[in-house]
Amino acid sequence: MPSLTVRPVFASTELRIDHVVATAASERPTEWRASTADLLVLPYAGVFATHFGRRDSPVTGANQALLIPAGLEHRYSYPGRLGDRCLALRWTREGPELARPIHRLLAAGEILERERLRSALSSADADSLAVGESAARLRSALLGARHGVDAADALGGFRAGARRRRALERVQAAIAADPARRWTIDELARLAALSPDHLTHMFTREVGTSPYEYVVRTRLGVALAALLRSDADLARVAADAGFANHSHFTARFRARFGLTPQAVRRAARGPVAHRRIVTAEPRHAS
Repeated sequence: MPSLTVRPVFASTELRIDHVVATAASERPTEWRASTADLLVLPYAGVFATHFGRRDSPVTGANQALLIPAGLEHRYSYPGRLGDRCLALRWTREGPELARPIHRLLAAGEILERERLRSALSSADADSLAVGESAARLRSALLGARHGVDAADALGGFRAGARRRRALERVQAAIAADPARRWTIDELARLAALSPDHLTHMFTREVGTSPYEYVVRTRLGVALAALLRSDADLARVAADAGFANHSHFTARFRARFGLTPQAVRRAARGPVAHRRIVTAEPRHAS
């Protein structure tokens, strides 16, 4: 059975946040469980599948988020036995009614918000107001208040049948395990036991972006964490994340987050500038 290490990192009268590390020796699912409050799961490493029934099993990686209604039974499994690392947020007060899970890709500003929250929680004296506001913005975004997402339509990733779902799990797990690898569509298609054309079509429909863009988003997430948590030079950050060169990394980063890597690193040292990047819109979809 998977091993879960849960460490409380924040608690107030309205919100509890745990840091969860899952170590998986097999792909067998956990026991069924149900949260007593709405649960927002924000992975930043690894990948997991959440099972709500025979057919409803979305796969969630560091590009995505999952919001589970209070009282809904579910269990987890770990494609590729990678496990995952995530923040688990629970609200003790009732919020907007949530009738069914919401699962989708995170927008650029939401990824930056998640990293801002992680940074705030790493402090020994985390500011309750800052943490609460950041958590509220993320939940609001998942509920569609800012990005126009219809909760009833946000479950597109659940549609695939069991065989195809397992194929997508293998691909997402492989990318999460080695985002810096020079993946080809043929390699990913072999993992899925599908033709390249079929994989590209199904992946785009079910996950919400193409395999290539999913790899790029995963690399950008790795790079963003390195920018905010280390003083490594940008060339090293780019190489470690899997980008061919510094200029390509900078171009993709700016297209995704609206600012250069240097600007994001500077902004992390100042709350006013950081608010600017959290609300920045990407220049084009990527």
